[in-house]
Amino acid sequence: MTKKARLFAVIIERNKIIEAKTNLKSTQEYHDYQGAIRKISLALEFSLSFILLGLLICILCCEQNHIFQDEILLSINCYIVKLNDHIK
Repeated sequence: MTKKARLFAVIIERNKIIEAKTNLKSTQEYHDYQGAIRKISLALEFSLSFILLGLLICILCCEQNHIFQDEILLSINCYIVKLNDHIK
């Protein structure tokens, strides 16, 4: 397993742990996870990386209603718009 694959596996597994807990909004773990999602989202928008797109989709699909679903979908939408502009 490559380093990237291991990193993705850790992030996805951490996502499952956070989703399984309740009342996390006041915890440091929640804020750390939110920060990680934001960093991945920003990196996706700036780099137009297919790997980061795949990671965000995996994170989003781990739960039926992901706690950061709106933020992730907005980031994916920005990615698509920028990629479309880049191709033109």
